[in-house]
Amino acid sequence: MLAGGELAVAPRREIDPGSAGDAEERRWVRATLDGDRAAFDSLVERHWWKIASVVGRFLSDPNDVEDTVQETFVRAYEHLRHFRGEASVRTWLIRIAVNLCKARLSEFWHRRVSLTDDPTALDLQPSGAPAPAEAVLLQAEWEQALGDALKQLPDKLRLPIILHFFEDLSGAEIAAVLGWNQSTVWTRIYAGCRQLRKNLTDYQNS
Repeated sequence: MLAGGELAVAPRREIDPGSAGDAEERRWVRATLDGDRAAFDSLVERHWWKIASVVGRFLSDPNDVEDTVQETFVRAYEHLRHFRGEASVRTWLIRIAVNLCKARLSEFWHRRVSLTDDPTALDLQPSGAPAPAEAVLLQAEWEQALGDALKQLPDKLRLPIILHFFEDLSGAEIAAVLGWNQSTVWTRIYAGCRQLRKNLTDYQNS
């Protein structure tokens, strides 16, 4: 429920509605526009954790994450009449969240992405198999190097990589979130992976 400009609801679990949930969510949108606040609470509960996950990939400060998630749903509520149904409610909410993150961005979570030419693959280990005693240190170094490399990418390459590899969004979803066509999405993911390889050359050869 919205109270004093903030959302009092605190969802406790993530619910993935799947494609069958779209019709139900559109009913909730219509009900909210007709004055049913509980219908919007249902939308918040369904998508809270996904939005929190997306925001958490872009912002490092927990307070910034919490504030941005709250602001995403406040903005969505305030502009719900502008939701035209051309994309899913989830995609629309992610678009709002990404735009807010771009304005507040401080740093990215350090996660590993594939450095192959296949943007659908996710490589969770740097090359080589370190001994167990070395694994934690090498993993931390790898994550730091990758985080630094990601921060060097321009937004047009960094955003689709984060949304695809870390949030499992499809090309179509990323296109809807960022306002691009799918060809542009995949072209920029490939370009981003190539640039990451270049940025990480010194680390990989050490």
